[in-house]
Amino acid sequence: MSVDRDKFESLIRRTLDRLSELERLMWEEIIDTMGEVEELFNDRYTRLSQGVTEPLYTIIDKGDHIMVVIDVPGSIENTIQVDITEETIGIRAKLSEDLMRRAMHGIEWASRIRMYSGVIRLPMRVDPSTATIERRGTTLIIRVKKATES
Repeated sequence: MSVDRDKFESLIRRTLDRLSELERLMWEEIIDTMGEVEELFNDRYTRLSQGVTEPLYTIIDKGDHIMVVIDVPGSIENTIQVDITEETIGIRAKLSEDLMRRAMHGIEWASRIRMYSGVIRLPMRVDPSTATIERRGTTLIIRVKKATES
């Protein structure tokens, strides 16, 4: 069997060119992702240096409504504020300095955190007028019906 060397070399060059393009696209994606991570890190670092952290939360789709469980350990219960819109849930709460120091086992930078503050973007539109909030200590369970499409 005879191989046409020129055709073979041409095929190899085209393949390598395509691989180079793929490699370039992959590097662009990696650089974009690194930029997003860096931006997220800088935002979190800035907020922490200002004494603010975001609460942990979970969103559970329950069919006709969603349930959002928000954990704000160490918060002062009567300072918890919740604002619900069609697309977001905003939360703010002051932290007990003593509870935070104990929770973080005396870590110096953690003792400067004074507040939870965050906005949770909901995966679908909801009807804020249907929201119910159940408090279990410093855990909030928010149930809100999905908005009906008009």
